[in-house]
Amino acid sequence: MKHTLKITLLLLLIFLGTQIIGLLIINEKIPHININPDNTTTVISPNIPTADEPEPTSMGWLPITIAIIISTLIILVLIKFRKVKIWKGWYFLSVFVCLALSLGVLGIKIFKTMGIDKIFYYAPVAIFPYISLGLVTGVIIALAVAIIKIFRPNIYVHNIAEMFMYGGIATILVPWINLIAASILLILISIYDIYAVWQSKHMVKMARFQTQSGLFAGLMIRYKDKRARTTHTNDTNSYSESKTAHEAASKKTSGETRNAVLGGGDIAFPLLFSAVIMRSLMLFYPVNQGFLYSLITPLCAGAALFLLLYYSKKDRFYPAMPFISIGCFIGLFITWLVAF
Repeated sequence: MKHTLKITLLLLLIFLGTQIIGLLIINEKIPHININPDNTTTVISPNIPTADEPEPTSMGWLPITIAIIISTLIILVLIKFRKVKIWKGWYFLSVFVCLALSLGVLGIKIFKTMGIDKIFYYAPVAIFPYISLGLVTGVIIALAVAIIKIFRPNIYVHNIAEMFMYGGIATILVPWINLIAASILLILISIYDIYAVWQSKHMVKMARFQTQSGLFAGLMIRYKDKRARTTHTNDTNSYSESKTAHEAASKKTSGETRNAVLGGGDIAFPLLFSAVIMRSLMLFYPVNQGFLYSLITPLCAGAALFLLLYYSKKDRFYPAMPFISIGCFIGLFITWLVAF
């Protein structure tokens, strides 16, 4: 097992939490079916609409793929020239924007539900059709968290922020892609992940650079691994044996500091795929039932991730996306059997 069982389960739990939170955020941005009193149905617009909702297309994978390529090249240049400050600036901007989108959507929903959102003056803006107290609150919190992540980083703030960030990313991308585009994205990113980890190994360099800078784009759990390594020796000298045993016991007690990480792409792409499925489900089922069906895919992706972490070996790097993608497609098949 790559990490201890406790850390493996914790990483899996955070992954699933991120998927669920992301779907809750996206659920506010997609159309839903409404059952009328006469049992007829109508489609209602998103709870929090954007100014211009694009039409999902099977070619939506192309601009996303181009953006990934450009981003990867930029990071590789930063690694080559050790431009940590530029990386920190880019990281800060990414965290702030993604969190502002996520927390803004949640803030609008919460404040409107509480009935206190109307105390703020509504005005047209480019991103949302109005400014609300919930949106402003979300932006302020996002700015505060982004500052803490850069200047006072700690593992708790890091992972909690990561759990909310990907919903913001998905609210931008989901309206542009349909199930075909989402499937193509999973296949392409899986192939890329295999190449980047096992062939060119530049994904490993990127992960190490981010970890060393203290700003990793993804989930990260730092822990003490107390699993002892067995040392075999043919030396029969009692002093040497005693010394070796003492060193092994000392190492087992203190443990080795390790990082359990899961890249941002390993979180974002299954969320996009699940969100596209959820958008279809919400046109056939009431909100609660449609949302429950939507959880099948992330649960299957989580099961695939657990199997990867459980059977992978310590101190080796593995591309997670091929395994997570298989889980996503299995989840799609099960959802199709159950819901359609």
